[in-house]
Amino acid sequence: MAHLNADSFLSVEQRLQLEKALSDKRRDDELNEMEDGGKADAAGQKSNKPSVLDIDPWENGGLMFLRRPSTDKSPAKQGATYEDGKLNAKQHLHLKDRDRRPSLERADSLAADKGNYVPVAYSQSSAARAQSHHSSHNKKRSEKKSIRSKGFWKGLVSSPGDSKHYLDEKDPNYDPDEDVQHYNYREYSGPKGGSNGSEDGKTFDKGSEEEMKHFKSRVELDLQEFLLCGDMVDFRWSVEELATPELNHLLVKKAVLLGLGRSQREREMISQLFSFLYPKVLTAEQFFTGFENVLYSLDDILLDHPQAVHFVSLFMARAVIDDILPPSFSQKVRAKMADGCGGGDGVDAELVQGALNCVDTHINHRHATERLLRCWGSGAGRDIDATKLSMHGLLNEYNTSQDVEEASHCLSSLKVPFFHHECVKQAVVMMLEEESIQTKMMGLLKKLSETGLISDHQMSTGFHRVKQRLPDLELDIPKASVKFDKVMQEASACGVLAGIPAGDGHSQAPEGPPSGAEDKLDASFLAFREAATNLLVEYFNSGDAAEAIVSLRQLDQSQYCGWFVKRALTLAMDRRPKDKEMVCILLCDMYNDVLAMKDVEKGFTLLLDNMDDLILDVPDVVTQCALFLARTIVDDLAQPRFIEKAIRDSETNSASLECLTYCAQLLAARHAAERLHRCWGVGARATADEHKEKMKKILEEYLLSEDVAEASKCLRDLSATYFHHEFVKLGLIMVLEKKGEAEKQLMKLLGELSSTGQLSENQIQMGFQRVTNNLDDLCLDYPDAREKVMECVEVAKAQGWLVQSSQ
Repeated sequence: MAHLNADSFLSVEQRLQLEKALSDKRRDDELNEMEDGGKADAAGQKSNKPSVLDIDPWENGGLMFLRRPSTDKSPAKQGATYEDGKLNAKQHLHLKDRDRRPSLERADSLAADKGNYVPVAYSQSSAARAQSHHSSHNKKRSEKKSIRSKGFWKGLVSSPGDSKHYLDEKDPNYDPDEDVQHYNYREYSGPKGGSNGSEDGKTFDKGSEEEMKHFKSRVELDLQEFLLCGDMVDFRWSVEELATPELNHLLVKKAVLLGLGRSQREREMISQLFSFLYPKVLTAEQFFTGFENVLYSLDDILLDHPQAVHFVSLFMARAVIDDILPPSFSQKVRAKMADGCGGGDGVDAELVQGALNCVDTHINHRHATERLLRCWGSGAGRDIDATKLSMHGLLNEYNTSQDVEEASHCLSSLKVPFFHHECVKQAVVMMLEEESIQTKMMGLLKKLSETGLISDHQMSTGFHRVKQRLPDLELDIPKASVKFDKVMQEASACGVLAGIPAGDGHSQAPEGPPSGAEDKLDASFLAFREAATNLLVEYFNSGDAAEAIVSLRQLDQSQYCGWFVKRALTLAMDRRPKDKEMVCILLCDMYNDVLAMKDVEKGFTLLLDNMDDLILDVPDVVTQCALFLARTIVDDLAQPRFIEKAIRDSETNSASLECLTYCAQLLAARHAAERLHRCWGVGARATADEHKEKMKKILEEYLLSEDVAEASKCLRDLSATYFHHEFVKLGLIMVLEKKGEAEKQLMKLLGELSSTGQLSENQIQMGFQRVTNNLDDLCLDYPDAREKVMECVEVAKAQGWLVQSSQ
């Protein structure tokens, strides 16, 4: 019997029904594989795979990068893509023999991190391609192999070996003696027992040259793996496993040097990795030392990277903006060099001064924060909208300059070959909008096709996406269908679409009424579609749910309410977390008024049926749809039996089955209701005034309980590190209001949060500065405000958590 979690949102009966549906689907999948492979010995074989619902998806932190959708429907190529293979390390569940006791050393650290991550669904990936990518590194790290790297079905664990048939512990005839090995899930337990050495058992003396070489080689391998998979949690575990904090400053230098020879996107990954590691893994002093060593080695680095000064200064300025380095970093390095304490005699002081001047220029520039957050380019991060915007920008620039080489360089630098169909789509739409640029754009597509930068499949997919969107385009572009036919003919004539069958595009089906039949695309539905879309866009801007309900009721088209639910969800997927939360609230407000349960379930059915096509536009649609569906069930807009029915109706290895499996895991996890109500972030709806009110309540509760850990957790749950200066300001104002012990308690809290790194040096300085600038007004309410604030400043400086501003 699978373990039944008492804290699960699902009842015992609902959980068992979902387990049965998933087990039946898995058994059917295995039987189909055996039939295809000609294995006649299938009878009598059973499964001992653990329940999929025992996997807690909230434990898997990390970042979801743009993933290539598996559009090939053939069994041989389903999911077998390079980009999907790079995501295998996203799983953090490991196999361990049941005879060993799982360690709980990392429990507190992982619990503290849970609030920082949105869960990430499992990727549909290929075992062979994943193993080929990481084989050299994984041989040395056998204890940390991802279970998905072995090709297991949808994140389930199986026994090692060649057999694909498993014993089932629920079977009445199950004999435990037939089970040779038993495996449990466990969390990674951190470094073992204090010994410092390699995984093959070799140990090194502290501070020895061998230890340093081993550390550098391991860190370089881990960094290369991180740049492939983007798994920050796994990298953090790897660093902690080395148990050499005195060498962590070498990690900073190694990461910066590795980033100099990589693309903009990978430099952005390294900058975000630094933010993730600070302050729990790497301290501010270690970052300071690491960047300082990079500066002192600039003369050697320039031999291999002529643009090193520019890139290194950007890395440092970005670290200052991210509150990793203090704003006075440049002044401190200059002071050390002036005292003769930095770098030795071989340092090129002029080169270091030039780099530091660049850092100061970046930091003091107007709108420095916004500029540096995008210092590696708008498409460098993980935002799909930013990537689309970059493609639109390069097409506009080409339209002006007609520089094919520059356009090719910009497209290749985005590093998203699986998303090139978006560039083709935008180019075709621009040709439909303005016929005068048709010749130029067609020449660009021809050149990109001839050079192989855009593959035939991506080119075909882009054209077919436009073709399937023609009913929508007709509303904005008169005679769009006629113009598109001319563009298709010219593309075929110049060889852009040569050799591609007419039906080879994996494109999104046209959005129609719930029946999906083209003959029902009548005027009434077209009018409803346009009005409903405008209604949702207006709701995202105003947030007025009552007005949206009235508008939908006035449309008086209840037969299309299921399509309305689907439209609301798909529009929200490309928007901010705040808008996703707004859609969940809107559906709750509309329920039992203009929407019924059958409409909500119908909307999700349409979304699941169209998921394999929607993934072209929203690569993380599996994750988002699972969160929306789980949240809807928690809000009582749908029943868990809907998931059970949808699982049985879904196809094997489909994106919809992956989404439903992940949704079941979300609902079966501990405290599912509380977690799902915050699945789009605690601050998804919070305004500045709401943040202020919550911070004030945190301070008031702390004065009653004096629990620093609880105050720290509540402040972290706000997910508003950029607004911590308001917390400092409110704390100082409360010092003016309170008397006696309360003053000491508040200063103690600020000092503790500063020592842990939760309140950065920059945020503390801003908070004190805001209070100082407002002293004249404060003195009207608190006559001794000036003296008390100066006293707080002196106490903070004496304790070392307030550094005098360098301005």
